Amino acid sequence: MKKVIRNPNGNVLLFLDEIDKVRNLDDALYTLTRFKTGKGAKVSIVGISNNLKFSEELDPRVRSSLGSKKLLFPPYSANDLIQILEDKVKQGLVEGALSEEVVPYCAAIAAQKEGDARFAIDLLREAVFIAEGENSPKVEKSYVDQAAEKLENDFIKKAVSDLTIHQQLVLLAIAVFPRPRQVFRNYW
Repeated sequence: MKKVIRNPNGNVLLFLDEIDKVRNLDDALYTLTRFKTGKGAKVSIVGISNNLKFSEELDPRVRSSLGSKKLLFPPYSANDLIQILEDKVKQGLVEGALSEEVVPYCAAIAAQKEGDARFAIDLLREAVFIAEGENSPKVEKSYVDQAAEKLENDFIKKAVSDLTIHQQLVLLAIAVFPRPRQVFRNYW
């Protein structure tokens, strides 16, 4: 990448999706914003994030050198999600593989989750996998319900597994003793 930036044929436009997930982001952005190109070309950075406040957590020196503009994109509506899903269905499934209500149902569920297109696609994909696993000729609405439950369970498992051992133990204590007085009576 250094070679491309140092000797570009023009300006360099660098897209960083989910920029808030980049390790050592301050260091990376500090270096990129001060990078000297060989021919006076400019390096521009487009950072994409779902976290509206991630830039507030950056080192002030980095923030000042970015000269950033924020563009907010509203969440997808159910109709937007239907269009996205229908495009995916045309690309990946044979005609008639889904019952008519599946795409709107997936879109409605995803629209309630802040219009998350990835979730809508994952939900549809998981419903297809479940239907295939049951040798069903069609993906029905019930498979979407099963897929939603599986995705939710997977999310919870991932969230818990990402906790430290101490955080997991606190969570376990809360689950076992839902009332603080029980914990106090049992251990004090």
